[in-house]
Amino acid sequence: MDLFIHSSSQLRRLFNFLCVFYTCFLLFCPGHVLARDCLGRDQCSCAFDDDQSLIALNSLGNSDGTPRFQDINSNDGSTYSYNPCYPFSEGSSGCAQAAACETSLGESDSIGDAQSAKFTYSDGELDVGYTAGSGILTLTQVKLKCDEHACEPSLVAEGNTGLNQYAFTLTTVCACPNGCTEEGPVNCTPNSSSGIGGGAVVLIIFFAFVFIYVVGGTVFLAVGRKARGKEMIPNVEFWTSLPGLIKDGVLFTLRPCLGRRSGYVAK
Repeated sequence: MDLFIHSSSQLRRLFNFLCVFYTCFLLFCPGHVLARDCLGRDQCSCAFDDDQSLIALNSLGNSDGTPRFQDINSNDGSTYSYNPCYPFSEGSSGCAQAAACETSLGESDSIGDAQSAKFTYSDGELDVGYTAGSGILTLTQVKLKCDEHACEPSLVAEGNTGLNQYAFTLTTVCACPNGCTEEGPVNCTPNSSSGIGGGAVVLIIFFAFVFIYVVGGTVFLAVGRKARGKEMIPNVEFWTSLPGLIKDGVLFTLRPCLGRRSGYVAK
C-alpha cells in the first residue's frame, strides 16, 4: 500500500510539472503552436496577422485586360495564362474577366475568376486560390514562392492536378513579406552570380594539382631527403629531358612530310 501511495504521489508531481511546462511553452513560444494567417485585404494583397507584414501582388499584373503570363506550357498538353490582381479576357467568351485561363485544342476556358482570389498560409507556404464556374467549382491554386532576388517574376504551370484542380508556382520577391508595395519591389537586387562553368572547374583542379605537386614535392625533397639546388625539383630528371623528348616526337611525326628516308637500307 505504501508503495502504491508513493507511486501515485510521483505521478501527480510529474503531471503537475508537465502542466506547468506546457503553460510556459504556450506563453513564451506562441509562434510554435499558434497558426499564422495572411488576411486578405483585397484580391491583390494580404497582411500576416502576427506582425502585419504585407504581401502585395499589385505590380505583377497587367491592368490593360491582357495576362502578364501568357501561353505558359504545361506537361498536361495545355497552355495557361495568368494575371494577378486584374481580370483579363482571352480567346472566345469562355475565358472572360478571369485570373487564369486554360487553352486546349484552340479553346480557352476560365479556371479562376479574378474576384474570387483568397490568400491562405499553411505549413510555411503562401497560396492564392481562385474558383470558377458554378455547381462543381474549378479550383486553381497559385503557390507564391519567395525569392528576394526575383525582381522579375516567373511562372511555372503544373497544370491539371486532379478533377477540376489546377496548380501554378509564381516565384517573385513580392511573395516575401514586405518585399513589394503596390508600386513594385522594395530594394530588390537581382542575383548576378552566374555560377562556375565546367571548364573553370577543370582549370581550378589542374592548377591546384600543379601547386600541390610542385610545393609538396619540393618540401618533401628538401626536408625528407635533404636535397639542395635543382635536386629539390620533383622528378628533375624527367623535366630536364622533356624538351628533348618533345623534339624527337615532333621530328618523328613530321618525317613523312619532310620526305626524309628511314635510317635503314632494304636488302
